[in-house]
Amino acid sequence: MEKTYLLKLLVRVFCILCFTSSAFATTGEVTDTPPTQTPIVGGETAAEGDWPWMAGVLNVDEINNYDAQFCGASVIHQRWVLTAAHCFYSDEGVQNTFANNISILLGAYDLSLNDGQRFSVEQLIIHPNFNFSTLENDIALIQLNAATTITPVILAPPFISESVFINQASVAIGWGNTSATEEIYADKLRQVTIPIIANSLCNRPQSLDGEVSANMLCAGLLDEGGKDSCQGDSGGPLVIADASFPNGHKQVGLSSWGNECAAVNYPGVYTRISNYSDWVSAQICTAQEIPEASTVAVQVTGNQLTISWDAVDNISAYRLYYAPAPNAEVIDTLLLTQTSISGELPSGSHYFIAVQTAQGNCLGSVSNLTSFQID
Repeated sequence: MEKTYLLKLLVRVFCILCFTSSAFATTGEVTDTPPTQTPIVGGETAAEGDWPWMAGVLNVDEINNYDAQFCGASVIHQRWVLTAAHCFYSDEGVQNTFANNISILLGAYDLSLNDGQRFSVEQLIIHPNFNFSTLENDIALIQLNAATTITPVILAPPFISESVFINQASVAIGWGNTSATEEIYADKLRQVTIPIIANSLCNRPQSLDGEVSANMLCAGLLDEGGKDSCQGDSGGPLVIADASFPNGHKQVGLSSWGNECAAVNYPGVYTRISNYSDWVSAQICTAQEIPEASTVAVQVTGNQLTISWDAVDNISAYRLYYAPAPNAEVIDTLLLTQTSISGELPSGSHYFIAVQTAQGNCLGSVSNLTSFQID
């Protein structure tokens, strides 16, 4: 067992204890009029190659990439990309864009160069409970007509509590509008670093007044404004750094809606990916890609803790879930490749533990739930 992983576990546990103790569409009031799409305002040009799994959703009839791109997306499987459902609807709330109307651009950085590779679309899946008026369940999947060699971004795991992400620095990425007052669309990929905000703050009367549901998350500078995604960024990824994930990041959101761009009191709103990871896996993964479940066991000797689980073939990682007992108020996770972890924890530590197998974004069943207490 590597002590670095135990140290990370302890740090995350202490963060949990602290928390428990203490493309965008733009919209104002909820109406049947769709929110406008959103781009990167107040950010910077990304370094070429930093976000290799970034994708563009294109109008298939436009030859020029810059003119064709209307939403962002992310590669989540060799044959699938993830984006926002509202990208395919008219202002009247009627779906007006279908699989045969779009292509997917991969490997591009500067849209004005017409580089990258276009993929035809085999299938477009919009979440069955997508609500255009409220933008609830604003998530969609696009199947490519051929496999890509790009390594997918890994999605935030299911079950993660809202408080785990609050105040973490996140990065929104896209080719959208770079101005809050006029239309200046980016040719080179852009990014902006913004903190994730508690839904309770976003839902204040002077902010988004209750429109942000548990299936959404907010990110931005609530009291300052000036940084946001904007029109054209819809469907694009919101990621946070996590060294245990491939490429050092995990996707926690996708650009969904907002009230203006980069305005004070109006942060951007993103689809909360952790609430949809299971649904995504069920849609994009074949039976052969779903890994078998593991079984977890815990051994405590004094203050020494050992957590181990059965090895499973054909997986990329194990997701170790942990939550304080007895109420499991906050659930967090570590992404691990080994089959055990051990070290010392302080007296009074009391946690639930479970393990989920994963092959990329294809998720196996969660193991048995067990717990430990250090007296």
